[in-house]
Amino acid sequence: MDGFVGSALRQDVEPFGIPDGAVADIQDYENGFVTFPDHFGGIARDRSDARVRVVVGRLGGGKSLYLRRMQASQSLNAAVHAEPPARNLSDLSSSDVVLATQLLGRITENTEAWKRLWRAAIFRSATSFLLTAEPYRSALRETDRERLRHYWPLLGAPGAKRRITHEAHAIIRDNDTATELRNYLSDGSWADAEQCVLDLLERTRPLFLYVDAIDDNFKYAPAYWLRVQRGLFYAVMDLMRDPEGGRRLHVVIALRDIALASTRSSESGTRYIEETHVNILSWSREAVTRLLERKVERLPDRYFEWQDRRTVASWLGLEEITCGRASGHREDVRAYLIRHTRFVPRDVVILGNRLCRAVLRARVDGEDSRTREELVRQEVASCAREFGNNQIAQVANQLWSEVMPADAARLEIDHLYTDPNTYQLDEAADMVKDAIGRTGTEVVDAAAIRGMDEHISERMRMPVQLGNILWQNQLIGVMTRREGRDAADYYSLERFPRTTIPPSDRYVWNPLLFDCVGGLSATLDAAMPPEG
Repeated sequence: MDGFVGSALRQDVEPFGIPDGAVADIQDYENGFVTFPDHFGGIARDRSDARVRVVVGRLGGGKSLYLRRMQASQSLNAAVHAEPPARNLSDLSSSDVVLATQLLGRITENTEAWKRLWRAAIFRSATSFLLTAEPYRSALRETDRERLRHYWPLLGAPGAKRRITHEAHAIIRDNDTATELRNYLSDGSWADAEQCVLDLLERTRPLFLYVDAIDDNFKYAPAYWLRVQRGLFYAVMDLMRDPEGGRRLHVVIALRDIALASTRSSESGTRYIEETHVNILSWSREAVTRLLERKVERLPDRYFEWQDRRTVASWLGLEEITCGRASGHREDVRAYLIRHTRFVPRDVVILGNRLCRAVLRARVDGEDSRTREELVRQEVASCAREFGNNQIAQVANQLWSEVMPADAARLEIDHLYTDPNTYQLDEAADMVKDAIGRTGTEVVDAAAIRGMDEHISERMRMPVQLGNILWQNQLIGVMTRREGRDAADYYSLERFPRTTIPPSDRYVWNPLLFDCVGGLSATLDAAMPPEG
């Protein structure tokens, strides 16, 4: 979903665009943003739709870019103030999250406390804008400031604009015992403090605040960050439903898909199954293919083999490519590229940029079609290995967080589990690869998954359900039968209500694993990548 960057220099370096939608100038993205018809769902949502409060998707699925586009649209409306989303990962660290979670009680029972913490952070941030940002500051009278000062113990006495994530960090660090944190969040004056803030916002203009980047730290302690994101989701949705808060204070957040899935499994989950305020970025095979084709169409002329056609085949000089399986059949080059990604825009951009450089090298060197095919295969395999290893690294991080002692924060050893060193992470990734490789073949049964779980549990010296973690990261799918053919269903928010691997007679490994895991043999004539 990352837009095509307009400058000539950027076109030379990254002709497909910048992989990270949070870093480039937003106008560069807008100059060539790939649009989709309405039937594509969330990825086709109009950026000016101010009803959206939650943008949901996978890592690399475009959440940051959608958030930035929404803010840019609202910033054109003089009747509101829309603060740009900030990306300061030091605001709220995994150490903060682990500490607060362990102070608040058992990890499975503190989502409500996280909701209260985020609501407090939201109102503290809003207070900082009232006092220090125009047009709010000039609209305050001295009596208004005095009224706010009465609630300084709760609102934090801000002297500058403060992000919501910064205030969440401050709350945790300023109340670093269980008693202090619980007393602060349950203080009976909060209702009056919130009403004071909303009354003062009523005099000027609605305030839009955006929360991004907490998704980036998710991998370090998923079990903990899951509750953090759930609490933020509930805080935002409850505020939106408030008759006064919903009109004056608008908070828009980016959320990981499995965090939203966990809210739907709760007893109140049906309240949040709606599309008006929750925008799910779902990338199907059709959507990713369309993105690839539109990116290619916008490439400069020098990238095309046949100047009269702006297609993937003309770009690469190949209509088909030989599949690396025992059957050796010829495969449409578009399908070949797509199945070597994780079905997210970031991978399409990374792969496209790499292939653009390869195409130009081949043109200069005068390589024939056979050499060209081998060059494309090498670049694609290199990217697939990178994507697969990245997913396995996320799994390895999650394994470390799963075995964290309950009192790790008190003992000040939580960093060993939330930010493992390279050796620890590599060791865990090797254990994951070894466990996968021991299954041997592309298609495995339930007994093989149980054996894999037992093997990794023995290695980690604690019970671990590796199958569930691999499922959440779309590295294993369920084999199904559709229209007389084998097909693979991988985890997606729309199709599966739970994040645990569903029961099945047959499972299939993601094709990316063949480029980064030894010991696996391909047993199917055609690889079956995730559908979306």
